[in-house]
Amino acid sequence: MFVKNKTNMKALILLVVSIFTFSQPIRNLGNLVLSITRYMQWPIKENEKFFRIVVYGNFDLYKSISESVSGKNVGQLNIEVAKINRIEEINYTKPHIIILSLEHCNKEIINYVKQNSSNNSILIIGIKEKSIELGTDVELTMNVEKINFKINTESINKKGIKVSKQLEIMQNN
Repeated sequence: MFVKNKTNMKALILLVVSIFTFSQPIRNLGNLVLSITRYMQWPIKENEKFFRIVVYGNFDLYKSISESVSGKNVGQLNIEVAKINRIEEINYTKPHIIILSLEHCNKEIINYVKQNSSNNSILIIGIKEKSIELGTDVELTMNVEKINFKINTESINKKGIKVSKQLEIMQNN
């Protein structure tokens, strides 16, 4: 057996528990993103076949979102999830939503998305505390117990995306 004493055993148990509790909220992020889309309405564009969600950064976040939304729709559009490794790839993917992982949620990246995207109806979601203050439309934060979200309704409405009153009420202020 690899565990030779009680101290090592306690450390191993603590590691396993902490990995499980941290990965649980990441798994739930995909469900929350899907739920948020149910309370918003994007402008209709002709010839669109897919509702694209792009994740910039973290592979586990991408995997979680992909698994949660697989086979689902937003309106009449099938959801498609892509991961990008460079922010410049955003123009090739033409997303409806871009999710910025913790390590990529900063003012420079957010401004790049706003200034250089060919689709000005992109919902920018930041996985970082106070990301709305940096310029995202939605802020998602995680702790061991739950995921919180805040929305910037004014910013979202300026993009032509309609936000239901129910979503505004559900957010964590």
